[in-house]
This record gives sequence, C-alpha cells and structure tokens, in this order.
Amino acid sequence: MPQPNRMLTPWASPLHTFGAEVRRRREAAGLSQEHLGRITHHSAALIGRIEKAERRASRATTRALDQTLGADCALIALWEAAMALKIHTGPRLGMRPGVAEDLRRDHGWGTVNAVADHAGLERNNLRLVADGLRQPTATFVARFCMAYDLDIDQAFEILPVPNTSEPDRIPDQEPDQADEG
Repeated sequence: MPQPNRMLTPWASPLHTFGAEVRRRREAAGLSQEHLGRITHHSAALIGRIEKAERRASRATTRALDQTLGADCALIALWEAAMALKIHTGPRLGMRPGVAEDLRRDHGWGTVNAVADHAGLERNNLRLVADGLRQPTATFVARFCMAYDLDIDQAFEILPVPNTSEPDRIPDQEPDQADEG
C-alpha cells in the first residue's frame, strides 16, 4: 500500500518550490514516483527526495523531468532559481581562466560573443566576468552552467574573501590609544 504524500512547503525556499512543482506535474500526468523514475532513469526514492526538497536535482535530472512532464522549461527556470539562491548565499565565485575561450574554440565560434549569445547572457557582462573584472551573479552562473551542461566547479572557482573586518591602524599604535586625545 503506497504511503500518503507528505505535505509540501513550496513557500519555504526555491528548492521546495521546485519539488512541489515536480510533484504537481507528476500527479497531473497520472504518474507514480516509481513510474516517473523509470522513465527518467532514476529511482522512485530520488524522485521522492526531490519532491520533498531533501535532495537537489542535478541539471541532467532537471532536464529529464522537464521534458518528461511537458513543463516547457518551467522546471529548468525553477531549478535555476534554486541554484541561484545556493550560489548567492555561498562563496564568491570567479570564472575559471580560459573557460569562455575554450567554449568558443570547442564550438567553432569566431568570438566569445557567441558563447554569451548561446547562454542568453549579455556579451559585455560575460567579457567582464571572464576577465575577472566583475563578480558573476547567481543567475549568471546558473544560466551559464545550464547552457553548457557544466558543473559549477568546471566553470567557476572560489575566490578568496578580502579581509575588510579590521580597520586600518597607524603602525605601533594600540587601538585604545587611538581614541585618546
């Protein structure tokens, strides 16, 4: 006998919203978690964990679910939002040197602009991020990785966090002496 569905909390986070939408679309299609798992080459347990926001779907799983459930990229957009939140609240990222050039070369494109166009990104923004002159936004990272089927660590690296917690001090002066007049 199947277990009753656990109540979902789509308002809790973008990951919860994604899971609730997967369940809504799966049920609307008349599919069980097991059947959807078989179609997408995943386990019913994984589908259940994704629906309950206990597990983040991979990019490939998201694409398979989107296509199987006829979501017309709606699940991909929700996945990008969940990924953007993860990136936004995580470490500072920078594009790995040469990634945009490698993609340009691998696809036979004449310029890096084609890399930006394919990913749906602003050309100048891609150039600034690729040159390390701009921090990529979470949406930029998610869109770039989705467009080229890359994991975050294949295209981006964690940047050191600048230490701005200590104010500049005059050498050889104790903090308490600075306040005395």
